[in-house]
Amino acid sequence: MFKYLNIVIAEIRRSLKESFSYKMGLVSDIVVLTLLYAGLIFMDTGSMLGEYYNNPGNSKTLLLLGYIFWSYSIAAISGVSNEISIEAVKGTLEQKFMAVIPYPFLIAGNIISSLLLSSIVAAVIITFSNLIIGVSITVNGKVILSLLMTLVGMYGMGLILGGLSLIAKRINQLTLLIQILLLFVTDTLSKTSPSSAISCIIPLTVGNDIARKSVSNIAISYNEWLMLILVSMLWFVVGSVVFGMSSRYARKNGLLGTY
Repeated sequence: MFKYLNIVIAEIRRSLKESFSYKMGLVSDIVVLTLLYAGLIFMDTGSMLGEYYNNPGNSKTLLLLGYIFWSYSIAAISGVSNEISIEAVKGTLEQKFMAVIPYPFLIAGNIISSLLLSSIVAAVIITFSNLIIGVSITVNGKVILSLLMTLVGMYGMGLILGGLSLIAKRINQLTLLIQILLLFVTDTLSKTSPSSAISCIIPLTVGNDIARKSVSNIAISYNEWLMLILVSMLWFVVGSVVFGMSSRYARKNGLLGTY
């Protein structure tokens, strides 16, 4: 058990070291996401959020909260597939799958490092928002809990895309399309009516709603928490199954050594 834990820790360090060695990738993510947020504020996006959550005057804060949830989520759904693509290009993907240590432990290290890097990006956006735009964010235990629960489901989506990348290899355009769609279909930018049935099966939609209710001092029912847990766990289980099936298919058909 301790051996596997050490492997996960080593993978976290390797992933972080690699990310900081190629700083332009991290810096470009920060710049793009910060500029996009500034553009949304400039266009007065989410002006009705305060009215919906009975929190007038704080629409921009509620927008920032949803935007931070989205920034974590897009990193979650792309992390596994990006890592697989990088390993495939380097020619080390097959070696990692054939290693004594099960590949899911290496994926766990990548997921944790992705979460840490996402926190750096979020901290920069929040600091920029506070100092330059004058919009701060409220964080409490319920917000953090809803974010973590949301990310369980979003990482499940990431496992599905990771499994697809083992077979189709280049799925960057598909991942980007999904990231953009999530911005518009998960109530991140606005909310004027109850969420649709389709958007409610996306963990980010439910997580956004719970977090915003929390900072707006609106009571959150047990059913809403249960909904977030069930939706996130469903995506994670499905993602794990799909990734496992894709891994076996890639091994059987000799796809791990090709790109």
